[in-house]
Amino acid sequence: MNFILTTEIKNIDKENMFDKIVNLYKQIESSVEICEKINITFKSSNINNVVFSGMGGSAIGGILLKDYLFNEIKMPFTIVRNYDIPKFVGEDTLIFVSSYSGNTEETLSIYKKAKQKGAKIISITSGGKLKEISEKDHTSTITIPSGMSPPRCALGYSFTIPLITLMKLGIIDDKYQEIEETINILRAKSKEFSEIENPEKNPALILANKLFNKLPIIYSPEPILASVGYRWKCQFCENSKVMAYNNYFPELNHNEIMGWEWEKFHDLNPMVIILNDREISERIHETIKITFSLLNEENVPIEQFWSKGKSLLSRIFSLLYLGDFTSFYLAILNETDPTPIKKIETLKRRLNKNIKY
Repeated sequence: MNFILTTEIKNIDKENMFDKIVNLYKQIESSVEICEKINITFKSSNINNVVFSGMGGSAIGGILLKDYLFNEIKMPFTIVRNYDIPKFVGEDTLIFVSSYSGNTEETLSIYKKAKQKGAKIISITSGGKLKEISEKDHTSTITIPSGMSPPRCALGYSFTIPLITLMKLGIIDDKYQEIEETINILRAKSKEFSEIENPEKNPALILANKLFNKLPIIYSPEPILASVGYRWKCQFCENSKVMAYNNYFPELNHNEIMGWEWEKFHDLNPMVIILNDREISERIHETIKITFSLLNEENVPIEQFWSKGKSLLSRIFSLLYLGDFTSFYLAILNETDPTPIKKIETLKRRLNKNIKY
């Protein structure tokens, strides 16, 4: 196993991504404090659907929230990651407009169109144009701390704040006990996953070594862990600067498994990671077992990880956290700074040359 030294992390991780990952639980604690001061002026009785708008790292909180609430929320919950809003958006829509920087052009477009439709908007941002126009319009605005950039590092805020807002509106049940358990699990996992001196005790570092020079393929069951698998994929791409892929049970068994027969599949040096949870249906558990056997027949290396914790919220974040740390360590093994996203920034610069709001 390749060892990682503290000096290597300091030399490669120039913008201190490590500390931001380590302190995720503190973001959730801070979000609870921020939400204590939220003054919501509209009533849930006038809300018939929920929309969460954002891009990239500012969207993942809403994507996770939708999956987490799949078996509870009693109204449609839609994720929007583009420039346009669905036709159904109107005065009975609660829409979270999330942009960490406040300058994401797709999200600003959504804000403008939601305003025109008379939707109930809550802006979540650290500043920028979104905060400026939201405050000018007297739109409900929740300001989160700056200094957490890039947006994927602010997940604790982008998930917890809309969660508690839905609680305060009475759209979902009280989750404070689950939030407390999640904070405690993340605090404990933070110590485990940041252990460098004894790498054999660090599951994230062990997995990163196994993934070195491989193509990560992450499979997770819908609906509970679909967004967690997606988060793993995004973190490998953005932090580790490697190609990664994800798909979901049971859908992948109706099409994707045929791709394993491609004669050049092994040339990609794939490694499959399966994320699992005890509350997945027995039928999907059986599907995963059979998938294991089929992959073994193809001689594809597989690793399976089970969620930890009592509540669904804590179990979701326990697996998510393992992915965050693993992607960081893989970046260090690849000798690449996990923070910069040069191609994304280049694309934005070229797009923004003639943009007007």
